[in-house]
Order: sequence, then structure tokens, then C-alpha cells
Amino acid sequence: MADNAPINGKPSNKIVANGSWSKGGTSPRSAVPPTPLPTPDPNAISGLIGKAKSLIDSYASRGVTQNKRVDEAVKQVRILSCHGNPELGISPCQGRRESVAEAGRYFCGECGCGDRAATWLNNKTDEDYSKLDFPRVSCPMNMPGFTNYTERSKETVERCMKYDFTRKEQIERHIALTIKQTDAPSV
Repeated sequence: MADNAPINGKPSNKIVANGSWSKGGTSPRSAVPPTPLPTPDPNAISGLIGKAKSLIDSYASRGVTQNKRVDEAVKQVRILSCHGNPELGISPCQGRRESVAEAGRYFCGECGCGDRAATWLNNKTDEDYSKLDFPRVSCPMNMPGFTNYTERSKETVERCMKYDFTRKEQIERHIALTIKQTDAPSV
């Protein structure tokens, strides 16, 4: 007897490949289109090798004994990117975490660097050397002031879905206004 032969004039039910019942018809279902793979971000810090390279670049930029520091203007942009500024209406970064190791310190919870002295995002004294002092340092959100900075308009759709870049837009506007005011002729 055929699989879908009628019984008493009615088509018989049968189980089809997807586990549901069929009335004997062989009409194929339309296939679900495959989900496109995310576009790789060339600036993304991913995987153990990428993180290790970023760490080596940062320490090499500091120098072995010189404790080289980033330019103060760049550091101020990094501070704005990490800590925000309530007076400007810019909140702290969504990845910033309070240190458990030392009160009053902050670290990046996105990059995986951990809560320790070498990775804190703020100085308590001028002698402190924070993560923001490194001449070359990367940010998982590619924020302004960091070596891997990417303009908000050039962020991938995938990254825009993962991170809220409203802060990035606010910081970019603030920097543009500051530059415009600095370049304006004095009266």
C-alpha cells in the first residue's frame, strides 16, 4: 500500500520529516532564508590573541622604565569616554564598574582586563599611572580618545545592536564644538 494511499476515500495522515502530521499532500514548505553572518569589525578586540596583542601594545607604548603618558588633551577625552560628565549631560560608560579591590576606583567591565591597579580608569594622585595614561590603549566600544576609536557613523549594525552609542554621539558633538570654539578667531 502506498504511503499516502486513501483509506475509505480519505487521504491518510502521515508523519513528515518535521515531526508533524500531513494529509498526504506533498507540497514543500518554503525554506527559511539563512541569517547572514555578522560583518567582522577590523577594530574589534576579540579572542585571547587579540586581547594579548592589545595588552602588549599598551605596555610597549608606556616604555619599560619611562612611564610615558598620553597627551593630556587625549587623556581628558578618554576620561569623558569612560566617566562621562554630568554637567554636559554625558553619563558614565555602560561598561564602567566600581572596583571591589579599592574604594573610589573604576575599571572596564567590557574588555576583560579585571579589577587591579594596572587597569583602573582613574588616578587618585599625580603619581598614579592608570589605564588611561597609556599612550596606546584600546576600548571595546572604540570610544573617542582610544587608539582604536571608530566614529559612530562608521559602526557596524551588529555593534550598534550590542552597545548604546548615544554617549559616543554626545562625546563626538562635544569634541567638535570644543574644536570649533578653539579654532574660532579671538575678538
